[in-house]
Amino acid sequence: MASYGGVAEWSNALVSKTSMWETASEVRILPPPPVVLAVNIKTFGGRAKGSKPAIIYAMNKYLIIGAVVVLAIAGGWWYFSQSSALTNSETTQADVETANWKEFVNSRDGYSVRYPEDGGPPSIDYRSQLTGYGFETSVTFIRYGGWADIYIFDGSIDTAIAAHKKIDSEHRVYISTEDILIGGKKGKVVDWTNNLDPTARVSHSYFVEYRPGKTLYIAGSPGFVSTIKFL
Repeated sequence: MASYGGVAEWSNALVSKTSMWETASEVRILPPPPVVLAVNIKTFGGRAKGSKPAIIYAMNKYLIIGAVVVLAIAGGWWYFSQSSALTNSETTQADVETANWKEFVNSRDGYSVRYPEDGGPPSIDYRSQLTGYGFETSVTFIRYGGWADIYIFDGSIDTAIAAHKKIDSEHRVYISTEDILIGGKKGKVVDWTNNLDPTARVSHSYFVEYRPGKTLYIAGSPGFVSTIKFL
């Protein structure tokens, strides 16, 4: 609240020795400029009473809130910039890895894929043991005993994954299944390992239903999978 303090003027009765007539000079004590007085901080939501000016309390309160908001915005910016940098780094690494790879086009099954020269040549007449589980070989790169393979499964992506889990089911431990994009289409990656070897690395199996009732199963590196395009 604001007040115009100063010295109040009172009308005093005339005293013979000090009185002056109306023509005499006048002296006034002017009021000081407005000042902000201390008020009960409880009005502003505080608990303390009395001594602290409410305007200072309010300023401190808003400064703290402002600092929290700035920190939250800065933290969010840092998180998303780091995530973006990581994604860009992974993409760049895959591009560098596959930059000099050759392209294989399978017009029969409707896709193309890139592969390193020392991983070929590709073969489409290879019969796999997975045939008994419903997976027909689309292409295999056999120079290193199956560097990468692509199979065709007649059925949905979930049916293909269920069939895949029957392969050597006694010795495989399935860890997780996540949604991903393969060649611009919705797919899934299944992570699994071998329970006979505690030190065995985690393997990745990729699935994508690229045609109605047709699922592609890809066994290969993430770089290899990232080069797949559908015709």
